[in-house]
Amino acid sequence: FLTYRQSIEQVQLGLGSALSVLLFLSVLLLAWGIVKVFRVDLAQARGEG
Repeated sequence: FLTYRQSIEQVQLGLGSALSVLLFLSVLLLAWGIVKVFRVDLAQARGEG
């Protein structure tokens, strides 16, 4: 929501897209870290094991 508001109010599309990419990458990194820490077996969770 912050990136949307910032890009619409200030018309800085470059900054808004940069923030959204950083947000996406941080969520991706967090998910990868959770998988590594808790040693989640994704194949078994989907029933392919």
